[in-house]
Amino acid sequence: MKRSQLTVTGFSCLRQTTNRMKGMETMRRALLVMICIAGAALAGCGNFEWFPSSSGGGGTTPSPPPPGGTLTDLQADTVTTFSPYTVAFANITSSTTTTSVSVSGDVSSMYIINGGTPTNVAGTVKANDTITVQNTSSNYGKNLTISTLLNVGGASAYYNGTTGSFIFLTKKGAPLNTANYSSDVVAVPVALPGSFVFPATITLDSTKTTALNSSIWINGSVAASGAQITSNQTLQLKHTTASTAATTSVTAVTLTSTSGGGTPYTVTYKSVTQ
Repeated sequence: MKRSQLTVTGFSCLRQTTNRMKGMETMRRALLVMICIAGAALAGCGNFEWFPSSSGGGGTTPSPPPPGGTLTDLQADTVTTFSPYTVAFANITSSTTTTSVSVSGDVSSMYIINGGTPTNVAGTVKANDTITVQNTSSNYGKNLTISTLLNVGGASAYYNGTTGSFIFLTKKGAPLNTANYSSDVVAVPVALPGSFVFPATITLDSTKTTALNSSIWINGSVAASGAQITSNQTLQLKHTTASTAATTSVTAVTLTSTSGGGTPYTVTYKSVTQ
């Protein structure tokens, strides 16, 4: 073979090798692009992790889950505290493992971690932390339930507090500056929560009463503050409503058992002017 033919053949082989290398480089780049696209798609999945962690984090579900709670026969407009719940995780021993905690439902819903300050802002807890749920019972009537939903790491439970029968309604849309505006008539029960027993003395609570001309009525007749009241009687409260719209007037009375049985019990009557 002549030298010129060898030269041409050599250049031809070199060109073919170069083209093959360029083709391989193009394929390599295409493969990298495909990997990047796949990675980006997977990263958008909420539960996907390139390197899964055993620490649990915010998605850790406690075991057992929160049990929820139910309290009944509550006083109106009173902070209700439910039994605490202790956080635990199955098959996780790390003391630094955390999970999310939050409350929702009624606007009064709160939670407390380890006896700290009540809050409704979402946070985190770890194993052996205690969570205590709080809410405020209704002031709008008897047998009404206020609910709080506690969520801990995806496990949730309701905490429900229901008012009792010995309660006065909050009257919305009350007329302005009306004297002797009356509450409902409530039958006095035989006993109240907290081992409270009748008879009892009934007194106006000056620290909670904001209304003018508040008065106590027992069995349809006006009674002085400090009078005695017993079961099978009826109780009614009256006062003068506010002179400005959207204003709440409050009359509160405290019942104290004459036998010393149980803690004092407060009954509140509110009117909201229209």
